[in-house]
Parts: sequence; structure tokens; C-alpha cells
Amino acid sequence: MRPVTLEVELLEDLHIGTGTGWADIDALQVRDRLGRPVLPASHIKGLWREAADEWCRLDPAAISREDIGRLFGYPGREQGKLQLTSAYLRDGMQADHLVWGSTAIDAYGKAAEKSLRFIEYVPAGARFVMQAALPADDEKGLALLEALIARCHRLGSGRNRGHGRVRWHLATLGAAAPLATLGERVIPGRLRLLLRNLEPICLARTGHPGNLIASESFIRGRSLRGAVVADCLARGQADVAHALLAETLSWGDALPLPVDTLDASCLIDAEVLPIPLSIGTPKAKAQDASLPAWIPKAAGDVFGAREEIDQIDITAKKPEQEKLKRPASGEFLFRPNSTADWRRYRPHLLERLHTAIPDEENAHEQALFSTEEIAERTLFLADLIVTTPEQAETLAQALQPLGNRWLRIGRGGRPLVIEAAAWLPLPAHGKDTGTGFTMLLESELIARDALGNFQDRLDADILASLAGMNAQDLDIQVEPPVFSEGCELFGFNASTGLPRLAQRAIKAGSVARVTGRDAPRLRAALAKRRALGECPEEGFGRFRLDVLPKPKAPTNFSPQPKAIDPPVEERLCAEARQWVKEFGQALRAPSRSQWGEFRSRIQAARRPEDLDAAFRLIEEAKDKHGGRAWAKFVDAPDYPKLREHLARKPLTEAKAWLEYFLRWQRVQMNTPEEHR
Repeated sequence: MRPVTLEVELLEDLHIGTGTGWADIDALQVRDRLGRPVLPASHIKGLWREAADEWCRLDPAAISREDIGRLFGYPGREQGKLQLTSAYLRDGMQADHLVWGSTAIDAYGKAAEKSLRFIEYVPAGARFVMQAALPADDEKGLALLEALIARCHRLGSGRNRGHGRVRWHLATLGAAAPLATLGERVIPGRLRLLLRNLEPICLARTGHPGNLIASESFIRGRSLRGAVVADCLARGQADVAHALLAETLSWGDALPLPVDTLDASCLIDAEVLPIPLSIGTPKAKAQDASLPAWIPKAAGDVFGAREEIDQIDITAKKPEQEKLKRPASGEFLFRPNSTADWRRYRPHLLERLHTAIPDEENAHEQALFSTEEIAERTLFLADLIVTTPEQAETLAQALQPLGNRWLRIGRGGRPLVIEAAAWLPLPAHGKDTGTGFTMLLESELIARDALGNFQDRLDADILASLAGMNAQDLDIQVEPPVFSEGCELFGFNASTGLPRLAQRAIKAGSVARVTGRDAPRLRAALAKRRALGECPEEGFGRFRLDVLPKPKAPTNFSPQPKAIDPPVEERLCAEARQWVKEFGQALRAPSRSQWGEFRSRIQAARRPEDLDAAFRLIEEAKDKHGGRAWAKFVDAPDYPKLREHLARKPLTEAKAWLEYFLRWQRVQMNTPEEHR
């Protein structure tokens, strides 16, 4: 793979919208997981393809349709050779934004009624960095990419009206080192992979989505296996790809982590599990009457901070006559080592609005749709169970080149990288008590009864049959209540290009407690197996015996503070609201467009002197014919006090305060007199 770094410098203000608005802003700029502006890869790739199509139409000898298809792919049939990340704000740059107002002009040359709109822009001067990748030997593809970049001068909306002019800077990077593996090889054992997605990824949860294509919150083992096999085929290693599909090589699910980095020691000792469905959480309530219920607990996301109770634990004290909340879908538990506290969390999921461009193949499809995506740069842990030395050699051949290559994963083939790998022994079950045991499913379990029907609950018959025993010959009981749920599994067969038949499975995190005279026999039979049910090679059916994470006791937490200082944003918002009330009618004279122009100058301020200049403009405008509406505001008794109040604040707080001030002013203008 040949990595290429591109820097995008904005020469004019730019807007790439989310399709949504908020408060008084009608069109918001798309942002990354940290709230910073981002230039989506799909937008940039679409403009490059548009430039290629136009070039092909004007000069077919320079670039052919085959060249375009090989570089960008064929919709619904084949992925292109070019891989991209979105362009993210360069490190150290401030995430500023501007809001510009615009209006439509009617047939008489006047502003059309109810056409005033405010749009959020990224200011000129911002610099973004993105990465592209092509096959190492694709010289023609690199030359075409450079030519298309030279033809793409503008990004975003309003390109024909002067917005979004950019300058590109391109640099080819050297190849990265092959993937190194930590630890001594253990056979049988686990090969642990640390993965990171460079782009938001959508792993469709259903085969029949509506307006929103919902995503899984983790990467299934079958998807990870398919991505590695596809990469081997792309490199011409068909024999390696075939060996990776062995039924005795199990690809575990890649579960998300709540941290941004993971060192070598944590990679070896870290544990991540789906949260047990037996965990119940009391309804939120404040520990002190002076605090609202949504105030975060002092312990943060530590497992136990919400006073969780493991309802299957016979020693746990359960609240009387209180209904406990079940865990939400997609929750996990993580700890960096065996002595650390468990953390309860959900991965960061984004929702993005997309536009399907009609063509001869999808001219009648719905143009707008939304996708749910796991946020970019999320870390994942996946464990592969290796049973023979030959499988270990095959994995070495497949994974070593991935130190400088990107895997394709999810909808659109988004880039996924392997950051580290380590050999570990097989996971151990908990201590056998000799009386009963608990089973926790680490992944979905596909099980059928004697008639071939899918099962969706853990019961004695299913557990006995999975262990190769007959429940009628055993004295065992699964104690109620049973904390297990069913779920549907959907997939896609890349070889045939068709969706897989839906399957029914028992959900990961399901828990059952088994007792009875023959419970030790059943436990011993289950402990000999590494996975249960169907498709263990794809990571299904993994389980742990007598390993249930216990919530930390509430008495071990530090006490909740009796009073806390409000966040800066809340304090500024409350202050601004009070000032708007003080000004009263004086704020109603300037029009919405005048306030919008003032707001844009405030947001563009880089120094305190820029704020002063914005106020001087409206002070001078009050004596002119077009700016007399400012007179009531500038001549109000509270205006000098407002200037003094802002002069005592840092620039960032002053700008935020004015933003809240203008929003409350908008609320006042839209509120009838009798309701104020």
C-alpha cells in the first residue's frame, strides 16, 4: 500500500452540512467526535469522481471509464483501489466557526418573506489533514489522483458562489514497518489484536433498515475474518485466504474500548466483556436534595457507581419492591488489569445524513438516508483462538503485511488498522464451587433444538445438548429468573453478492445459574469446550463459567460533594439571559439580519480589539440612515455596563457570553408580549 498525506487549506469560508439545524442556526457544519469541523471522505471522493467524469467527457483519451471504475469502484459491484479518510482539523488549530446569514430575492428584487437563513461555516485559513492509500505498484492510479486533485478547487456547498475554495498539499509517505507481535507464541492460545478505525464505520444491524441504517456497536468476528481474507485475496494469497477459513480457527468479536490508547502491558492484561443482562440499576436519584438526578456520580463510570446489583448473585441484597433497569443495548465492561475497577460504558455512536446520487441503476431509490456509525478512532480488542502451529504460521503470513495496509470494514469499506498484536494463553474459567455454576455468554450463541428450531433462551435442555448430554438423564435446574434474550443475526455473503439468511441467536451477556446434583458434571463437560453451538469459527458461542464481574460496593466510593460549581457554559448562559431581560425592548429594534451580521463579526474575532471593533461599527451605524435601529440598543443605560462586563472576561468567555446573549435575544423577539 502506498500512503499519501493530503493537507487541505481553506482559502474561503466553507460549509459541508449535516442536513440539520439547531436553535437559530438553520444549517450546521458536520463535525467529528470531538466537536471539531471535519471534511467527510465521502464528500471529497464524490467531488473527485465528478471531476473524473467531466474530464472523461471532455478528453476520453486522457482518462477512460475503466480508469474511473478501477480508482473509485462500481456502485453495488466492486470497491475501488482508492481508500480515503476524512480531513480532520490539524493538531493545534482552534475549532472556530462562523455564522453567515442569507436571504432569497423575489421577482421585485426585494428580500423574500421568511427566506432568511443562518448557515454555519468553517472560516478561511483553517487547515485539515487527511490520508489516502493506493496499491504500492499503482503508478497510474497515483498520477490520476494527482491530476484530479489539481482539478478540484472547491469543496462544500455554494461552490459556484465563491465558497469553499481550497489549496491542496500532497506528500507521499514511506512504508510502515511490518506488524510486530508481542509475547511468545502459545499453542493452543489466543492471538489478541488491537484495532482502530480511521473513519466512522457502519456495521448494519438489520437487513431491512428504515430511514436510519442502525449499526452494531462492535465488529463481529465474521466481519473481521472477511476483511482479512479479502485483503489476502487482493494481495494474491489465495492459499492463505483459504487457510484462514478453517473451522478450527476462531475469530472473536472486536469489542470497543473506552480509552484512546493502550500500552503493551494493558494489551496483555486488559479484559472487555458485554455487560451481563443480570445487572440491574436503580432509577436515577440525587444523593442530595441540592443536586439534580443527572449530576454525575463522584466515581464516574466505575461499575457500581450507579448502585448496580447483580440479580443472579444469591449473596447480593436486592431492593424491596423496586423495579431495576436492565442494561442498555451495546453496553460493555472494561478493566486494564485484574486489580483495577471495572468501567461501564457504551461506545460513541454518530448519526450522519447522506444523499444517494441518482444514476441509471438507482434512479428511483430514496435520495436521503441516515446511518448510525461507530465514531472514528475507536479502539477495539479481538481475540483469535489458535489451535495448531500451522494456523499460527498462516496468521503470521496474513497479518504481518497489515502493519502498512488498511483493512476495509463495514458499509463503504471504511479503513481499519491493526495497531498491535500479542500472544496470550487461553482464558480460564472461574473457580468451581462444587455446588452450582453460572454461565456468561461473551458472544451470541446460535443453538437449535432437535427439530432444527433456533433457541433464544438458556434452559436446562439447551445447556445439556450443547455439552453433548441428555437433560433427561441429569438432575439440573436453571434457577429463575433466567437473564437471557434473543436477537436476530443478519449477514452478507461477499462471494455470491447476496444477503445471508437471517438467524436467531441468544444475546451476548445472557446469564444463567445452574444448580442440582449433576451440575458439577455438566460444568465439567462444558469446560472442555472453547465455544458452543454453530459457527464457532466466526466467534459465536464463546462463554465463561463462574466469571461474573461484581459491581463495586457503594461504601467504597468517595462521598458525593454537597455542592458543585456550575459549568462555565451554564454560568455564562444564565448571566446572558439576565442581561437580555435588563435591556428589554431595546433589543427588538434591530432586524434579524442586523443581529446576524453583528453575530458573525463576534464569531470572527481573534483578539479583544476585534470585539471592540464590532461594537464600534454598531455605535457608528446608529447615526446613519440604514443603522438607526441600533440607536435604542447603543443608547440604553445598560450598554456601557455591558461593555465593561465583557472587558473583564477572557476572549473565549466573552465570545461565548455574546453567543448566549444573541440566542436569548432571539427568544425574546419570538415571544409574544403577554407571555414574557
